This record gives sequence, C-alpha cells and structure tokens, in this order.
Amino acid sequence: MAAALTLVVVGGVALVNALTSESTGPGPAPSMTVHPSQEPESPPETTSASAPPLEIRVVGQPTSVFVKESGSRGAVLQRGVLATGETRRYDTAPLDVVVTNSASVEVRIYGTLQEDVDGGRGEWVVPIR
Repeated sequence: MAAALTLVVVGGVALVNALTSESTGPGPAPSMTVHPSQEPESPPETTSASAPPLEIRVVGQPTSVFVKESGSRGAVLQRGVLATGETRRYDTAPLDVVVTNSASVEVRIYGTLQEDVDGGRGEWVVPIR
C-alpha cells in the first residue's frame, strides 16, 4: 500500500514538473516576450499606452499562429499551434499576423481587441506607434 501511494505521489510530482518546466528547445527571439496564461477568462482592458503592440490569447480550440516582423526579410517570431489558454505578447512592431481560426483567439493590438467577423483565417498588421 505504501509503495502504491509513493508511486502516485512521485507520478504527480513528475507530471507537475513536466507541465511547468521550461522547454529545452531554442528560446524565443529577443524581441518577443512569451507569457503562458493563467489569467481569468476575460482579462482586464489595458490602456493603449501600457499595452504591448500585439497580444494573442487562445480562448477556443488550439490554432495555428504565424507572426513575423513586417517586410520581406522580417524575422519569423511564431510559427506553430498555440494551445487553449496560451497567451503570447510581442513588444516590437511592425508585425504581420495570420491565424488559422480567428474564432479561437483574442487578438489585441495596442490593447484594442480586434474583430474578425467570419471566424475563419484572420490576418492583421501591427503598425509602429
């Protein structure tokens, strides 16, 4: 009985560590800040003066997100699927953004929630301010 309890505790600790540990892959680009989100369902509105140029929060199904610095030689900052609950913030501009399922994300440009009425592929441009 004690061995089974120890196995459950060790397994639980391993699961928590796996979910909260940093990825061993290459880190984010220096111009990007990544914040996994544990925020409430409706984050408070931020003022445009204090808001980052771009914030993407996945509120629905996981979806593919592509973010790059604008221009033909702009660096790719994000390419891949973001999971439900993930939030990414980018502190630089200008940026080009493409999301496969815009109904799954909240996109804020300088704190302003962006609308995409069809819920399909979403595209945005983040200007310099």
